[in-house]
Amino acid sequence: MSSLDRGARGRAGQSGAAAHGGLIEPERAFGLTLGMARVAGVALARAAGSGGVSRRELAGMVACCQACAFAAECQRFLAQPGATAPPGFCAIGSRLLVLAGRAPGPWAAR
Repeated sequence: MSSLDRGARGRAGQSGAAAHGGLIEPERAFGLTLGMARVAGVALARAAGSGGVSRRELAGMVACCQACAFAAECQRFLAQPGATAPPGFCAIGSRLLVLAGRAPGPWAAR
């Protein structure tokens, strides 16, 4: 048995971050990214299609969510109705608020 086979067998039955070496599943990370964008008031798919967000930046946001230690908290937060802004623990929250025009970007005059 190769080390690759042993590693795969060792992860059998695990889910979420444990099965991906500390990362959550890409599909779940994408869903959390879209959910936080929706809370912030950003149509992320539209922003990506119109050039407001580059593919690289969108991939970076999803990767940030994928590696985030707060995925469970994020999911609970998104399940609660009435949220109008990402929570303080959201690693991409400030960027989403900038995209929504609700916060100044790093280029804004101070």
